[in-house]
Amino acid sequence: MINVSYYYCFSHQPSHLPQTPVSRAAYLIRAALLERKAYKQGTMVPEMNRKDPICMDTWRWMFDCCRIPGLEGADWSVTGAKPSDTGNEGHIIVLRRNRPWKVEISKDGRLLSVAEIERQLQHIYDNSTEGPEIGVLTSNHRDAWAKDYASLVAADPQNAKTLEDIVTAAFVVCLDTARPTSPLELSKLAFHGGENGEMLGNRWWDKPAQIIICDNAEAAYVGEHSVMDGTPSVTMLDRMLSAIKSPDFDHGNTENQVMKFAPPSLLEWKTTPSIQNAIASARKAADASVGKQDMGMTSTSYGKDAIKQIGFSPDAWAQMIIQLAYHRLVALTSPQKTGRRRNGGTYEAASTRGFLKGRTETIRTVTEESMAWCDSMDDSSTSEEERKRLFKAATKRHGEDAGKAVKAMGVDRHLFGLQNVLKPGEDVPELFKDPLFVRAKTWIVSTSAIFSPHFTRGYGWGQVVPNGFGVAYMTGFPDELKFTVTSQKDQPNAQFVRELEKAAEDLKSLFESQDSSLKSNMLIKRSSRPRSCSYQLQAKATYDTRKVMTKAPVAQFDDLPPELCLFIARLSTAQSDHNIQEIVRISNINSRTRNIVISTPDLWRKFSLSGSASSHRLGRLCVRRSGNHPLDLLISLPQPMMEAKRVYGFLKSFRLAAPRIARLFAVIRHPSSLGIINALLSKVELPALKNIVAYYDNEVHEGLDRWISLPSCGANLRSISLTGVQTQPFGQYDLENLTSLYLGAGEHWKWMIMSLATFLPAAKSLQDLHFVGERGMFHTYLDDNDWDMDGSPFTLPALRHVHFANTAPGFMTSFLNQVNAPLLETVALTAPPRRTVNEEGEEVFAGWVAAVRLIMQDASLALPAHTLKLHEGVVEDDPREMFAFALYLMVAFPNITSLEIEGDFYSILPICVTLADSQSQGTPRVWRSIEKLKMSSHFNQDSDEEYGEFVAHLAESLQSLKEKGVMNLQELRLSVDQSLRPPKGRVSVEALSKLVGVLILDN
Repeated sequence: MINVSYYYCFSHQPSHLPQTPVSRAAYLIRAALLERKAYKQGTMVPEMNRKDPICMDTWRWMFDCCRIPGLEGADWSVTGAKPSDTGNEGHIIVLRRNRPWKVEISKDGRLLSVAEIERQLQHIYDNSTEGPEIGVLTSNHRDAWAKDYASLVAADPQNAKTLEDIVTAAFVVCLDTARPTSPLELSKLAFHGGENGEMLGNRWWDKPAQIIICDNAEAAYVGEHSVMDGTPSVTMLDRMLSAIKSPDFDHGNTENQVMKFAPPSLLEWKTTPSIQNAIASARKAADASVGKQDMGMTSTSYGKDAIKQIGFSPDAWAQMIIQLAYHRLVALTSPQKTGRRRNGGTYEAASTRGFLKGRTETIRTVTEESMAWCDSMDDSSTSEEERKRLFKAATKRHGEDAGKAVKAMGVDRHLFGLQNVLKPGEDVPELFKDPLFVRAKTWIVSTSAIFSPHFTRGYGWGQVVPNGFGVAYMTGFPDELKFTVTSQKDQPNAQFVRELEKAAEDLKSLFESQDSSLKSNMLIKRSSRPRSCSYQLQAKATYDTRKVMTKAPVAQFDDLPPELCLFIARLSTAQSDHNIQEIVRISNINSRTRNIVISTPDLWRKFSLSGSASSHRLGRLCVRRSGNHPLDLLISLPQPMMEAKRVYGFLKSFRLAAPRIARLFAVIRHPSSLGIINALLSKVELPALKNIVAYYDNEVHEGLDRWISLPSCGANLRSISLTGVQTQPFGQYDLENLTSLYLGAGEHWKWMIMSLATFLPAAKSLQDLHFVGERGMFHTYLDDNDWDMDGSPFTLPALRHVHFANTAPGFMTSFLNQVNAPLLETVALTAPPRRTVNEEGEEVFAGWVAAVRLIMQDASLALPAHTLKLHEGVVEDDPREMFAFALYLMVAFPNITSLEIEGDFYSILPICVTLADSQSQGTPRVWRSIEKLKMSSHFNQDSDEEYGEFVAHLAESLQSLKEKGVMNLQELRLSVDQSLRPPKGRVSVEALSKLVGVLILDN
């Protein structure tokens, strides 16, 4: 397990695919089966080493094979493959909760489609219970496992049959119950079954290929090293993951037909007391082994692009980082404070697959040249030029040795062969007993590099000696080098990781003066704009800073005081919001203004990213110049980014800014752009993010996939605003500090009720909630389903204010009655839905009547709000609609004590008078607990007559309501936008004061 297996951790499922473990597993299985089929049919594209093909012999151990523990002290590998195989036959083994399931991979001579595999897997998810940890036996010492293997076979013929099915399976799929939340957690899960080995029973470590899928859809791969090196599996997985990401992926059944077939077969184990004891013993040994393991991960601030620009091999560069880091680590513990007293050598794997049946040779990285350079880096008497010269010599030697190893001109495999041809009892040559030889073959640092752009979550293996380190690294990313370090816990793993980080930065600093690409860390080329230009300042007082930069020769910037330059720059930032162009222009006037603007970090904290390469460069510039200030980022993607280069530039800039983004505003109009945003939010850590605003406007994109992913930092979010896009249905959220939530339907879409039912219960601190419909609605008519939010009632203990705008009665009532909000104070409504018809041709306002009837039948549906606010909106001039709406308000909010009315809604008061005249059994009760009434309306200086009529109608309605014992107001507040002196001949405002306790007049 620790010393014989390697692992790769995959990037997240492509955003255009379902984000469920069943879907993730089905796509990976289908892609692997297609690779297997291509190999067996001879249609696979050969692996190449640049221009030359390489040996693919070890591919025969990729599928249908297994390692068998031998009682005679030696294992062997067997294959279930047959010469007649076409790749359209066979089975796989799926492990869930330690139980093995046999899944046939084909039906009537064709491979199962993704949909059919999903059905088979769902059966396994639904029917798996905890089983015995037989899989943990495979992690034990080989001699112990060999005895236990024989015991399993002897215990019952059923066990022998189960073992045969596992051995001959195409590969193993492990459906783990774990939910890793970080690359480190996922790496430990793949490496040794989790932090404490909790998933060890859900593995079969003897299989060459195991695909792991977690319950949160994270995925990884584990390979068995004895029969095959990592490079063939990297090729296979890279092709698989690239195919899955492609829109042209072969899903199988193009007509979306799922054939009926038998469900997977559960393979039962027959255990005995001795087998149970063996499991307990293996578990104890595994716990001890896993408990000793430590792991660290890090990445650099620059990648292969920067390294290549200054003329070095990324692999040689990375190896020198490792050598310098270990050199310093040794010096920390050496009495002589020198890194030369190593306990062994450094191993780097070189592939010899250019030869028939070739596997690997050793590149010995520790040379006199590399040691001389390492010594110089901490020798203060050595000049930078000398250090550079020594570094070039060390990397040149490394390149020469690597070239020899690839051509099978190394020494280690030759000497290994000579050692192994010695017969028992034969004298061992003195060379093999020499202390220097023994120390040189002790791989205290074991390294290797592979690369796939899909392995963003890490890869690695175990150290090869107890006091050593395993260093897996990747140099293929353009903007970072990745390192994973494994060791036992009694070794200074964390210190080694820190030394790697320091060595990487020191090496970067060594060549900063040679190339600005390393100095910026981000491959930003300095602008070619001259430091002095002909822009002038228009010297007149103005708030329109967009006119500041003109060609009018009024005043040179050199004549202005620094404070004024900075003031202009700040106004420009405020005016242009996220457009950083004005600041860049000001900073490039001359050296004086440049120094002022560049030395003011908060000017650079607001910027935008789009599909253009210039925005990517400016974004990276802002990150660099903004210091440690929180960033305010606008992402504007009105069109899809078709060029891979632009997508890469966009992602690179975003990832650079990610640690400090506090506010993210995204404007999206294309499904592919939405996919990019989701990829960013789900894959990139955003620890400082507090506010998200997302606006999606696409009139043809509908369905469950019109959702946005919330980042893993959800617990830090304070406000979320989503328009035209929903949160992921059935997702799991951590929103404990969210206080404000705005959900807009947008122009072309309806929110999904089920999304709310799974999303809102997580927001325990939510205080303000807004639902805003535009042409898209929150359910435009009432039907039976509107009263069911597809979930259990839940509590929002801090909710105080809810605002509905253009929302239908069914949605409002079903939502408010499913939510328990003990502190709810205010419900605000802006305009009932515009007049329209539902699918049955019924007018929308009929929904208000239906809601009234339902609430009157069940008084518990009435809402506990204290204040009701009716805001001005587009209200149709239809008495029937307004009457139905008023009825709804009275039965839905019967106990309000404060009513605020704005604009055309004041016609509700005459309706209250009408209802008060016809109070009888079966009619809604008019509000009786209202003590405060606020009326707001808009009149200009030329509307005296209209204003007078308003006051007269108001006084008449209040007088009638008071006479009928309804609305005994203690306070009336009038708010209009002109002088409150009433016009001549009209009802005096003083008449109102007789109807209320307190009359407040506002402008």
